[in-house]
Amino acid sequence: MTMNKNEITITVTGTAGSGKTTIADMLQKMLEATGWVSTHVEYEKLNNFGERENSYNTRLTNIKERSKITIVEQQALRSSISQDESVESVESQDISNYFKLAEKIHSTFGYTEDWKVIPMDDCRKMHWMLFEHGVRYAETVADLLDEEAGKYYSDSIYTQRFLPKYVYDSDEFTMISCEPHVDGNKFLRIFANNKRVYKK
Repeated sequence: MTMNKNEITITVTGTAGSGKTTIADMLQKMLEATGWVSTHVEYEKLNNFGERENSYNTRLTNIKERSKITIVEQQALRSSISQDESVESVESQDISNYFKLAEKIHSTFGYTEDWKVIPMDDCRKMHWMLFEHGVRYAETVADLLDEEAGKYYSDSIYTQRFLPKYVYDSDEFTMISCEPHVDGNKFLRIFANNKRVYKK
């Protein structure tokens, strides 16, 4: 609860299903019963993760001049980084490590980044088949081979003149330049060689 001159703000915060709406409603009814005049304002916004979250303000204005209480219901934000973890370490060492690892993976496959930055995608758990112009992959071998059921993913091989080749082999893994034909995305998908299925 915060106070500013004649304004009091009560904030009810919690994750989805925590009961914050019920608590906010109970506070509203309790204050209405004491003679406060209420105004209900509902709004939607995006949190720091780009997710939509609903909040509402209930203004309860006292009979006294310029006095009011505001109840604010909020969705608690998820965070993958501890509040105790310094921003310095995330912005420096972790970022440096990220680019070093990406360069190491590219080097392992003999891939040289040029003109276009294509993100890598981890498909090592997928069973996969390579065709002349595309790659098919699925969570199980049965799904991979069942064309009628269609429970598999299928990408075209992404070919451009700035890429010397499109399929990059190593001892354990294969990296393939893929175009899923969704929203203009391109990926360097990495598959495990021991999950490759050869078409009979």
